[in-house]
Amino acid sequence: MIVETAWAMPNKNTFEIKPIKEIIGRYLNGMSIDPFSNINRLAKITNDIDPSVGADYCMDAIEFLRTFDDNSVDTVLFDPPYSPRQIKECYASLDKTVNFQTTQSKFWGDLKKEISRITRPGAIVITCAWNSGGVGKKYGFEKIHVANVSHGGWHNDTIVTVERNVQTNPCCYSKGAYITHKKRTYKSEANIIEAIEKLTDEGAKVTKTAVAKVTGIRREHLSRRYKHLFTVTAS
Repeated sequence: MIVETAWAMPNKNTFEIKPIKEIIGRYLNGMSIDPFSNINRLAKITNDIDPSVGADYCMDAIEFLRTFDDNSVDTVLFDPPYSPRQIKECYASLDKTVNFQTTQSKFWGDLKKEISRITRPGAIVITCAWNSGGVGKKYGFEKIHVANVSHGGWHNDTIVTVERNVQTNPCCYSKGAYITHKKRTYKSEANIIEAIEKLTDEGAKVTKTAVAKVTGIRREHLSRRYKHLFTVTAS
């Protein structure tokens, strides 16, 4: 395992910090996603709960991860809120309700479960946090690179943890995970149908672009996985 230290000025856009950006460049490959992208566009598919940053998706991170099939992702850039306080600040800035579930450890645990489900054997997860916990052995990952990036003064260090998925038979990780994924797919379909009905009732043209805006599901994803829900008038 590689262990290193570096120094760089702090930046609210974590992936713009030079040593961290260099680490990402070293490992980023294949089908890459970023569930907390902010303005960063390093991954092929990006998501952020803040609609103003213009990510591909605008969803809660857990719902975004649930849109992916089992064993379908090669790289995950994982830079979630580092503490319950940061979660509260993020939700408050967007006038969203903060509840018990979103500020407890289960918030991070649920994200890690989904990352474990959607990543292929050998896939890479790059986690930024105030600790080196990463996704962890519990979910089938081993650390291959840890970097402590100091920012000087009283700023907290940023710990970058690179892990590899070492599950030998991820399809057997949990039969329940497959069933849960199917249920979530049905839920997404229900949301899409509801959006189509809403647009129809309003007399608006039903297009994949319009439905994407209502549901927060990326238009390309609608075309790839849910095209059967649209009439011939959708485009």
